[in-house]
Amino acid sequence: MSDPDEKQNLAPQHLDWVVEYSNLVAQWYIRLNDEFTSKLEGFSHVDGEGLAIEDTRSYGPKRIAFGFDPPGPKKFEPLGLVHSDEELIVWTNGSAFLTDELLHYAWTSPRGVTRNFAFKARKGWSTEWVYHSPPESMEEGPWQLAISHRGKQVVEGNFVV
Repeated sequence: MSDPDEKQNLAPQHLDWVVEYSNLVAQWYIRLNDEFTSKLEGFSHVDGEGLAIEDTRSYGPKRIAFGFDPPGPKKFEPLGLVHSDEELIVWTNGSAFLTDELLHYAWTSPRGVTRNFAFKARKGWSTEWVYHSPPESMEEGPWQLAISHRGKQVVEGNFVV
């Protein structure tokens, strides 16, 4: 089938090609991203892994971790337990947005009280560190953070204070 002037959308007639080429592009992007991040001083994937093919299927954060900013070149260190007065960093990683986008963070305390705030994710950012300095000591116990984009939850995580 030929369409030299590209006047017809041939994708519906060749869904197998669409899937194959989508996977090839995702693999290429992941390989280049891994090559780039391997050259960054002090950089490591928090979960020990880079992006997966399914992470490239939509924009926005896919992974989440909680930690702090240690001294030195490393920007993030995961925490198993968060101190109630500690400045907390939320680390997210995923596929970068093509434009600046507003993300909504919903923090739920052990008593079920939810605090919300918005964060502007900049276009081109795939890894973000959001600093959270609560106005008062955080309640002890299990916390949950849900991050939404345009009304749809994209990632959630839990931590203990």
